[in-house]
Amino acid sequence: MTIVLCLAVLLCCLPPGLPQEMPSSGVQLYSELENRVLPNNTILSPADIGTSAARTLLCSTARDANHGGRWRDPNGDELETRVVDDALYSLVHVGAVSIIRGSAAAFDSVGVEGVYRCRIRDETNTFQNLYAGIYRTSSFKNSNGPVVRDPIAFTLLTDLLSPTPSFSLNCTSHSFPPTELSWSRDEQPLPLREAPYQSSQQLCDALSTTYDNLLTVTGSLPGLYSCTAANERGSQSNTLNVTMPPGPPTNVMATIQGRNRVRVSWTAPGDALGYLILHRLGGGGESQVRVEDPGATEHTIELTGEGEHTITMLAYSLLPNPTRSEAVVVTLVLPGPPTITQVSPVESTGLRVSWTPPPDDGLEGFHISYTTVSDDCP
Repeated sequence: MTIVLCLAVLLCCLPPGLPQEMPSSGVQLYSELENRVLPNNTILSPADIGTSAARTLLCSTARDANHGGRWRDPNGDELETRVVDDALYSLVHVGAVSIIRGSAAAFDSVGVEGVYRCRIRDETNTFQNLYAGIYRTSSFKNSNGPVVRDPIAFTLLTDLLSPTPSFSLNCTSHSFPPTELSWSRDEQPLPLREAPYQSSQQLCDALSTTYDNLLTVTGSLPGLYSCTAANERGSQSNTLNVTMPPGPPTNVMATIQGRNRVRVSWTAPGDALGYLILHRLGGGGESQVRVEDPGATEHTIELTGEGEHTITMLAYSLLPNPTRSEAVVVTLVLPGPPTITQVSPVESTGLRVSWTPPPDDGLEGFHISYTTVSDDCP
């Protein structure tokens, strides 16, 4: 009898709304109303949350009993952690964080339907996200067909000169729960958890339940990439041909055009959207000039500093070809001063100055200066 009483005391003292069995690993959603663990990306109505001022939807962690997370509403705002009548709010409590309602009309008074996110650390101290879609009508549950927006967005994650180039492909799914998304390259499925590929999904627009699935590819790996979104209602796909020029520009030449201007010319490799002209003075840092005309075969650049300038080129389309052209070197030499050979007066207000120019084919002109002296100057 004593043992039974002790158990009864322990059970009655459990915080209301906490699942009697916390997760042994990872994180989870838990419904007090249904007394069960819910799958991530669950769709609920206000009635599913409950009508009493009790913890009815919890996200909990196996980390330990002293850590909880935070709920954010579809606008991205953190729910308040204090009790307010007729409002939707959250409460952190012993290893769980809850969505709490003050009355039956609480959700309608808030007026925000969409995807609510709980951000909570797991037992490895890594933040995890749990999602619950809350909508006033249940019809939304039956209208979640996958939609992949066209075109798939392409973004370079690093600059064209990164020693470890990478890029991302973004596939957008406008549905909830998030559809299953898969990637392929040249019709071959990609191992998304193995280098050089990595895939991640994030909520982009909670109000319209838009999810972005981001594929990150490390290295220069051109090909026909395909994203497929599928669920029980069907599937849709989109593709993007990620191209790369076959090689660098060839026959690169550099011709001095003036004091610090150099015309760079080349033969295009084909399938290029643009070029990078890279130049360096001696052992100094490298500078770049981007030429965004795919049909260009020459471009004039300005160089600064006396000495040898080394020039190379890269070609790029959606991806850069990391192979550089053969280097060409131009030498800029500061000219010496001209030699004044004669100065003679012109009438009473002018001077005629004659000089011998220094040996320099790149001269663009001369600057003449003079100083007025007083009559009693010795």
